[in-house]
Amino acid sequence: MVTDPSARYVRGVLPYPSAPVMTLYSPSTTAYVKVTPADDTLLTEVAPIVTTETLRYAALITHKIADATTITSAAPTTDETDRLRATEFKDDFNTHVAATAYHDAAGTAIATADATDDDTLIALTLAIDAAMKAHAASTTEHGGRGDAVLAAALVTLALPAEPTKANCRTYLADAALKAAWEAHLAVVDNSIYMTAGVNVMPMQWKSAAPFWCRTNVSGHTFATNEYKAG
Repeated sequence: MVTDPSARYVRGVLPYPSAPVMTLYSPSTTAYVKVTPADDTLLTEVAPIVTTETLRYAALITHKIADATTITSAAPTTDETDRLRATEFKDDFNTHVAATAYHDAAGTAIATADATDDDTLIALTLAIDAAMKAHAASTTEHGGRGDAVLAAALVTLALPAEPTKANCRTYLADAALKAAWEAHLAVVDNSIYMTAGVNVMPMQWKSAAPFWCRTNVSGHTFATNEYKAG
């Protein structure tokens, strides 16, 4: 449930603002709700129905929950291991961006063929670099915020526009690429949330911009109050 009968929508003088749009996500270990207030709302309060449970909120998220996937193939040193590493990056990337368990919206998968020779290795490595940069920059997929750390790491790696096989091996073997991607998967909120403890008063959001709340349990219920100036 997103709301229950105890949820109150408190509005000031006419015309009333519309009730906020509340979209619930409930992956394991937590529940998220995205709250989109009316344009003329000046203050929104959100509270968990069960006040002994933790409530956190913020304007933006990166991932709802962390993705624990890691790159398991060995750093490439041969043609065969180059191709294995590139194909693993592609497969892991596609699984990650498709998952709305992590994202506000699914992203675009890499459609380039798996690496089976030098030409397909080069094509796939270029596709991986471009797709990861687009994913890092995407605010649509990440609840309003991109991942500037991953974006900066990809710029530093600097894959040439027309790479050779050797360039691709250097790029794919770089520990910084693996570390940057795995760090991205682990990013949830970067401590940007304010946290409420036990038996808290409702949290107040003084903006008509969308924001996110989450709790420390799955399948949670939220209540909101919405105020208009007047």
